[in-house]
This record gives sequence, structure tokens and C-alpha cells, in this order.
Amino acid sequence: MVKRRFDKTDRAIIHLLWEDGRRSYTAIAKTVGLSEASVRQRVARMIRDRVFRITVITDTMELGYATAGLGLKVNEGRLTEVASRIADFAEVDFVSVCAGSCDLNVGVVCESHQKLYEFLTVSLREIPGLEVVYTHFHVDVVKNEFKW
Repeated sequence: MVKRRFDKTDRAIIHLLWEDGRRSYTAIAKTVGLSEASVRQRVARMIRDRVFRITVITDTMELGYATAGLGLKVNEGRLTEVASRIADFAEVDFVSVCAGSCDLNVGVVCESHQKLYEFLTVSLREIPGLEVVYTHFHVDVVKNEFKW
């Protein structure tokens, strides 16, 4: 896959949408010095290319959900298979392949502590190839931004 390079205008559009995902194309166009149609095309391309998506960031703990982060060690040769199986769970909102003490980093959000317990003790155990599961439960959210 060839990675497209982004210019400073693309980055400016992304930053403006970070500030307010509902910002109009007209307002963005005035700020970055393009036509509304050009902004619309750039945003559509970046969404299509999965550079970003416009969504709502929630504080799942404030809504009463149980959340955890998992560090997973996987048997050699099974990383892709295990990552794919983990990603298929509705409770999983994030999966990344890692270098370091764990092979996978996984974010889990469940409706209750009981559902989280069932996910950890039943669902995960059905996946062949998992060696070790390090679990850290989220008890407070200090920062919940997804910016770079």
C-alpha cells in the first residue's frame, strides 16, 4: 500500500475538525484559503482513505461502562490470526500490534463489570494462541483526546 503524503492544508483541515467535528466546509474553506468544494473533496478523500473518521468521543466510564486495557503475549506464528479474532469482538474498540513486552495492545469496553469479567474469563479463553493476558482496569480518565 502506498502511503499518500499530506500537505499543510490537509493537516490544517484535520486540526480544524479536531476542534469541532461539526464545523462547516464553508468555515473550514475560509480558514485554509480554499473553496468549499475543494475542502469537501479533501475531507471525502481522507475519510475514504481511512485517514480519519468523524465521530463522537465518549467518556465510557462516565456512562457507567467497565473499561480495561489488555497487553497480550501470543504464541509465535499466530499473531495475525489472534489479532483478527480479538478485533472481531464487539467489546473491543482498539487493537494494535506492538514491539516490546506485549505483542498486542487491546482496549475493551463492556456494559458492566460482570460483562467484562465474562469477556476476560470466557471469550478470551476461546482463542487459541494466547500465552499471557496482562489486564489493567481503568479507574479514572485523566485525558481522552485522540490528537497527534
